[in-house]
Amino acid sequence: MTKPTTDLHKPEIIAPEWLHPVVDLSAVLADTSGYEKTSINMLLERINGYGLGGWHVGPSKDGIQVHHGDIKNCEWPAMRTTGIVHASPERVVALLTDISAAPQLDKFTKSARIVEQLSPTMELRYFETIGVLFVAPRDFCSTTTVQTLPDGRLIIASRSVTTDKCPTKSGFVRAQALLSGYVVSRRDDGHSDVTMFANVDFGGYMPGPVIKMVGLSAPIKIFQTLRTLVAASS
Repeated sequence: MTKPTTDLHKPEIIAPEWLHPVVDLSAVLADTSGYEKTSINMLLERINGYGLGGWHVGPSKDGIQVHHGDIKNCEWPAMRTTGIVHASPERVVALLTDISAAPQLDKFTKSARIVEQLSPTMELRYFETIGVLFVAPRDFCSTTTVQTLPDGRLIIASRSVTTDKCPTKSGFVRAQALLSGYVVSRRDDGHSDVTMFANVDFGGYMPGPVIKMVGLSAPIKIFQTLRTLVAASS
């Protein structure tokens, strides 16, 4: 288990990182601890509605609820999905961070790999997605940090970065995970309350119906698959 993170009670976020969350990898390596702490705080604040005009109720199914909201100064909406997973937080996080499970967890993910270990709690990861209808496939290059909060919650925070370690590929449009991740809390029965957040710039052209399909329906399917995979691993 990752070591508890300290000094997370007050956000340490500067305005430029809200407006431009994607930074060059060199800036990350200059202060990995500070970058990870900022990413975690940004995720917690966004989930609580910071910078949004409010959360709007979206679709729900099997106890899984999706909310969506518009972020100021951002053309791409944010999605927050919540639900219960009948497994311990440790098992849930282990599956969510297993890079080999990414294509199983999300049907739009074609492949995923770890590019580099950036710190004891952070990795540089590369993902490729499949194309949807007439939309070109996307790829992502992002950092993912996994830590334990002082209150016991487990958190996974991801942000895209720019680096030549993830060169652009012909046939793919480079998308950016402006901010995404999970917060996993232990319930009294030992199971997990899971909150999933995503604010993604898919880049290039993407028709409105595709954005709606991916944004509103995909989170529920990911959550359902998470439940299935966790149950199968028990």
